[in-house]
Amino acid sequence: MAPVAPIKAPLDAPLVPETPKLVCKPVAAGKPLQQFCSRDMAFKCQECNQSFETEHALNLHVKYIHRSKED
Repeated sequence: MAPVAPIKAPLDAPLVPETPKLVCKPVAAGKPLQQFCSRDMAFKCQECNQSFETEHALNLHVKYIHRSKED
């Protein structure tokens, strides 16, 4: 059996097929950040001045953070 010659690609052929170039584009948040972390929340703790969105959240904070130390 005669030896088989390896197949050679032309010298100017790329070894790996070309892929499209990636382009970086700036992205922006869909909603303003202020909507998620508003400083004008309606309920403030009188002891530590921390703000909460709901009265329920404030009551839980006071109960477990401040009142739990009194027991």
